[in-house]
Amino acid sequence: MKRKKTNNVLEQIKNNRDLLSYARFLVDLKGKNDELYEDTIDEIVKRIVNKKIRPEPCSLGDTIYDDAIYRLSFLILIMTESKKEKMTLLASQKFKEILLSNSFTTGAKYMILNSFANNRRGSSSSSGIHFRLNNAFEKMLKHSEEIILETIRYVFQEARQKYFGENAQEIIYEKEENFFFLLYQGWSGNADDTKELKEIRNAAQRGLKNYPKAIELYWQQLPFEKEWNISSISDFDSIDFPFLKRGKNKHNQLYMKLYDLISISEKASTVYNKLNDKILFWKRMEAEGGYYDSFFSKLNDDKKTLKSVLIDKGFLDA
Repeated sequence: MKRKKTNNVLEQIKNNRDLLSYARFLVDLKGKNDELYEDTIDEIVKRIVNKKIRPEPCSLGDTIYDDAIYRLSFLILIMTESKKEKMTLLASQKFKEILLSNSFTTGAKYMILNSFANNRRGSSSSSGIHFRLNNAFEKMLKHSEEIILETIRYVFQEARQKYFGENAQEIIYEKEENFFFLLYQGWSGNADDTKELKEIRNAAQRGLKNYPKAIELYWQQLPFEKEWNISSISDFDSIDFPFLKRGKNKHNQLYMKLYDLISISEKASTVYNKLNDKILFWKRMEAEGGYYDSFFSKLNDDKKTLKSVLIDKGFLDA
């Protein structure tokens, strides 16, 4: 017999943001009412499944969907920190249900996995949130290892079928919010794996010409000032590129080569007309003797990606 809701509070909260604020409030309570955590997870999941909370494709900032994914992660965290073993088992079950659901984007699944399983990010302080999330993951592994490992493998197999595999056809810009996060966290971190890099770049380029907003977000990763629109190649040497020197664009060459971005942009008239000066500037940079490569660091191995961490833990095959 299904357990009844502990109260009717959740059913009375019609506004999605109010629901997520309530979820944040519950996390701050820390274990005052174990059933409420389960009920709130179920309510948030139900609204995502029913598309009352839905992703905003090509949105890099905070969205209600993004917030909902984090609330789910923190609710699962609090459940694992309960002194009752049954709550850890229940947390593992909720973790599995969410990651196996077709109603969640791949990016959302990566967010949850990255929060719990990636121990190469954030503070190592025993009181820090990253430490608590990693500890929660280890606790779930201890109680439900095979379930957790099967779930992780499923998430990456699903991503491959949708976006990265040889026969993949889905377009990341249709459903995914932060596609940069998706492409980066799904990379093994091996800069010498040309096959994998080709798969990532294929996913990035597939259908891009039809998504002007996404094209503009790629161009936002590159700096440009009107005064840089110069007539002599020798003037390139006098330009100060502080944005590039800070290393903010070190993963640009992971997503795609500059000439591919230029080629796609030239086919998207609305973007090309809007960013004409910037595109022409970087087109010349790319064409004139490797200036682009001189300003962008060579793509190096990266051991901080989600996939890299999971491979090193033995959860995924290299």
